[in-house]
Amino acid sequence: MPVETRRIDLTQNLEHEIWNSPTAKNNGFSIRHFLENGPNCYEGKPRDQNKKWFNDYLPLFESLRLFEHWALDNKDIIDKFVNDFIEKFNRVAKINSVPKIII
Repeated sequence: MPVETRRIDLTQNLEHEIWNSPTAKNNGFSIRHFLENGPNCYEGKPRDQNKKWFNDYLPLFESLRLFEHWALDNKDIIDKFVNDFIEKFNRVAKINSVPKIII
């Protein structure tokens, strides 16, 4: 699933440190702003709305280190993805005589 179709629900944890970071405060990025200016403010199909919103907010997400926060908060999902990826890659690597990933 493309990343722009998956919303990182920042409202799940209203006490998260991201809301009190200087970057968030300096850019006016608050829970209220997030709720009032979400993807539904854009025209088009849901996928297009999400993509436009995501691209418009990407510089802010990067400066907030949002993806790093998400990865730390969702380590189990990341670990499962990495393990599944390596397993599947190594199956294909064997068939195509490509070096396997070894960790």
